[in-house]
Amino acid sequence: MNGVFTTIPELAHAVKTSEALRSSVTEDVIAHLLEIALKRRVGMAALDGHHVAIDLGNGHVLHCTTKKIVGPVHL
Repeated sequence: MNGVFTTIPELAHAVKTSEALRSSVTEDVIAHLLEIALKRRVGMAALDGHHVAIDLGNGHVLHCTTKKIVGPVHL
């Protein structure tokens, strides 16, 4: 299975350009909100050793873990 590496700005762009979002919210605001959610909620829970699973609402669950970056990211 191939991995996918993405960044908060890439996620913000995906949200901004999705047809589900019909708003004038800027990508900077979306990126800030994603950063808060991902770093402070999901990331900190995973760092504390908790199992983090996010229900995607489409019959799938996203499982989250953290890993210290040492050198280039390889998935």
